[in-house]
Amino acid sequence: MLRPRLPLLGNHLTHARSLLLGNRQGRARPTKPALVLLCCMGTWLSIHTSPIGTVLPCDVRQILKNLESESENVFKDYKKEEPKLQNSTMEKCLLPCFTPGQQASENISIIRAHFEKVYEFRNNQTDIGTIIKRLDDLRYHNTSKPDISVPRSDMFQRKCFIMTVLREFSECMKTTYKAYKERLVAEGRNCPVIM
Repeated sequence: MLRPRLPLLGNHLTHARSLLLGNRQGRARPTKPALVLLCCMGTWLSIHTSPIGTVLPCDVRQILKNLESESENVFKDYKKEEPKLQNSTMEKCLLPCFTPGQQASENISIIRAHFEKVYEFRNNQTDIGTIIKRLDDLRYHNTSKPDISVPRSDMFQRKCFIMTVLREFSECMKTTYKAYKERLVAEGRNCPVIM
């Protein structure tokens, strides 16, 4: 059985205390090296303990703007590629939408799982990969990968699945981007316009 090395820890604490409280003429006060150490450690800790995954509101707005544009373009391109699907009856796959923030990670994970299948079915297209990357940029923390039901072998059903995901996500991004932009204006945040 291994014993903890407490005496060494005690020695380090005693040394740190003696650095911090240098004894000059009987008065205990911090020494210059100790103050420098405390200042540097405070800065280092504040940088490295900040919340992970936080994205600035203006950056979120830009990501949403890009997602709105890209999702609409991908959807339009797919409609041109598969004109027969537009007239077929497609069920809603109930793709969730989201409002940017920490609570959105679960819905973004579900959307991302659908896009991973679209990416697989579309032979790893770059535009779908870009959408997946932007969704990752909006997540505040990793969540477990959800199981989604997808058509396995029927090509027509796969095409309907792709069309439905692209349509629902395009609609989601229109409303999400508009609502988020209006929210920033209401909060008085002025974000620079980036093309």
